[in-house]
Amino acid sequence: MGCEVSEQEVLEIKQRLGFQKSFFRKELGEISDEDVFVKVFGNYADFSAYAGLCCKLETITTAFFNPAKNEIVVFKNEEFIRSLSHEISHMLMKDTGLEEHFWLSEGLADVMSSYKPDPVEGFKEERMYFGKSLKLDEKSTKRLMRFLKIDQAGWNSLSTYDSYGVSWAMVNYLYQEDRMLLREIIHAVQNDRHVEEVVALKDRKALKGFFKAFRAYYLN
Repeated sequence: MGCEVSEQEVLEIKQRLGFQKSFFRKELGEISDEDVFVKVFGNYADFSAYAGLCCKLETITTAFFNPAKNEIVVFKNEEFIRSLSHEISHMLMKDTGLEEHFWLSEGLADVMSSYKPDPVEGFKEERMYFGKSLKLDEKSTKRLMRFLKIDQAGWNSLSTYDSYGVSWAMVNYLYQEDRMLLREIIHAVQNDRHVEEVVALKDRKALKGFFKAFRAYYLN
């Protein structure tokens, strides 16, 4: 069964949608302008049953975007607006080529969903993960390089912290520290170029130097 959403919640969702549209329109030029339908469930059993009918989800989740129906489906728990915001990003990235790159698409969705309306600052970040819990000091450059090319099976084999967490950390680092490089990476993957090529133009030590700076950002 469906679930009621308050006027205040609808207002926040609209504000978050506007924030994300502004970002993706600037970085991508064109974004999906199709109507999107949102279905909210208050009971997880109902959510799961609906998910089983329309999609073959490979992991347990509380929200998903179904591109075939242009529909976002979400279970209403205490994090439902953030979960909905994450799926809004996937909706806006539809048909852009970014969804084939898990670390980038999931990282962008998590970073965008971490910003909520704030009466003073306009939008304020809510930290989703912390450096120590991600164990970035244990992730070698070789391991992180493989992560940039991870496929669906590899992604599904990772823990939440080693998949979504590391993706968030990498995109958040770029978003905070080098938004121009983030833009160049987005455009590179859209044009079937390797991330290594883009980073090499910015850092003489290429990915090794990039990952060193990335780790230092969270561990220092």
